[in-house]
Amino acid sequence: MSTATEKVCTTCREPWPADTGFFRQLLKNPDGLADQCNACTRERHRPRRLPPRPRASDTLASVWMTAA
Repeated sequence: MSTATEKVCTTCREPWPADTGFFRQLLKNPDGLADQCNACTRERHRPRRLPPRPRASDTLASVWMTAA
């Protein structure tokens, strides 16, 4: 059961402390916090991030290993 100092995430249904450490600030909501916890928000936006670019040293190492 959640208390007044906790808020339940609408995605994972877990109760978290109702502060900006666990929920981002959203002033249009009555409590001033977003409905999703920060972890669920990160997971939702993860596919939109660009894949990491290969480092130059990795590329040079792979060329060197195939040439040897």
